[in-house]
Amino acid sequence: RNAPIQVALLSRKLIRHQNELIVSPSSKVRNILEVVVDIDGYPLHIFVNHWKSRGYRGFESKRFKYAKTLKARLDSLPKNSEYIILGDFNTNYDAKININKKIDDTNYKVALLDILPLIKDGRLADEKLVQNSNKYLYDLWLELPYSLRYSYKFFANKSTLDHIIIPHSMFDKKAIDWSS
Repeated sequence: RNAPIQVALLSRKLIRHQNELIVSPSSKVRNILEVVVDIDGYPLHIFVNHWKSRGYRGFESKRFKYAKTLKARLDSLPKNSEYIILGDFNTNYDAKININKKIDDTNYKVALLDILPLIKDGRLADEKLVQNSNKYLYDLWLELPYSLRYSYKFFANKSTLDHIIIPHSMFDKKAIDWSS
């Protein structure tokens, strides 16, 4: 196969179930891996991602397929399910501000930020907003000071291509909780 390297998850916790979310049947596409692990008797869905690069011909619309596939699965989960979305999304957390016009074929829409929804009024949803609304997701980049927000450095350019994202249910002090 001419497939890119796929995604995986290593876990010390019991894996209850795993599923591949099909973004495309093409062997050249990395699908999304969903793994359900047992955390003290509670299921935690983990979605492992590696989205299409923004490099050569990496138009933003190609990442929309990933975002829509993931969003459809999240919408099908029972209400207040706990999950973590993580991986290389090839998208900076501030991509709305710094969108590359050469790859913008979606009229300033960014798949990760607009489909999932991570932004409100052009800014990442902060912890307080996410805690009080089941509409938004929280990007853990906001846990770090601005100067430390990068996971990749190409020459002098710092990027935040990798993300860890959680829903409001991870703040409700029930079952699995981010703040504890």
